[in-house]
Amino acid sequence: MSTSPVTLMVARRVAHGRYQELIAWLHEGEQLATDFPGYLGSGVLAPPPGDDEFQ
Repeated sequence: MSTSPVTLMVARRVAHGRYQELIAWLHEGEQLATDFPGYLGSGVLAPPPGDDEFQ
C-alpha cells in the first residue's frame, strides 16, 4: 500500500437555501474521516456571490 498523500477534490452544486444542510453533511463526513489512519484534513471552498458550486 502506498504511503504517499493524495488529494481529492469534489464539487457540489447547492440548492438555494440549503447551505446549512450542506455544511452539516460535510462536517459529519469530516468527523467520520478522522477515524482513518493517515487522514490529514479537509476544507471547503465557498463559491463567489451568485454561484452555487462549492468545492
